[in-house]
Amino acid sequence: MTVSELIQNPPAIEALRGMFIAITQEQNDAIQAAQDASSSMRVSPVPLTDGRWAICADILSEIHEGGIFHASFSRLPLTSVNEAEILTLEQFKALRSPPDTGEG
Repeated sequence: MTVSELIQNPPAIEALRGMFIAITQEQNDAIQAAQDASSSMRVSPVPLTDGRWAICADILSEIHEGGIFHASFSRLPLTSVNEAEILTLEQFKALRSPPDTGEG
């Protein structure tokens, strides 16, 4: 399944909450650049152990016209976003970087 397939045929929000979008550093940079720095509603991808970043797929419910992330995501090239991999919760957990505890 691709991101564009999820956008065109969105599942219920509960199903989206169990999916993650794995993006490259370049895609993360584009998302960060497209967002309004003064907004309190920002997408904050988390790092994965393989060098990619992950975003919960439930944000796809807010990228449509009138959604809170519409302005930011409308600035991104769909081809770039569509290249992102959809991960299951299990895949995400396996790739999630452990939190930094500050202990050495």
